[in-house]
Amino acid sequence: MFALTIADFFNAPVIDTLDVTLYNRQAGDLITISARDDVGVASVQVSITNEQLAPIESGYAMETAEGSGRWVYTTTTVIPADTNVLIKAVATDRPGGSAVKSQTKNF
Repeated sequence: MFALTIADFFNAPVIDTLDVTLYNRQAGDLITISARDDVGVASVQVSITNEQLAPIESGYAMETAEGSGRWVYTTTTVIPADTNVLIKAVATDRPGGSAVKSQTKNF
């Protein structure tokens, strides 16, 4: 068990996909993240900012099933048309290692 803990400390999680195709600037839209780690991803946090990096919203995604690696964030804010946003996901494992993936979306 100790060796596994040490190995996890030296291996950060990986975000394979940040899918924003279902995000259409409405509250209740979904952003999906596929993240993995050798022991397990503890959390995935999503933030949405405007072009000037001013925060629009942020929160934690929920894993669809324990150990699945598929996380879903449900948006809470309606944003105006003609707004360009930066969506960022941060996956964190239990020792505190993290992975970041970002994507812009223009409306």
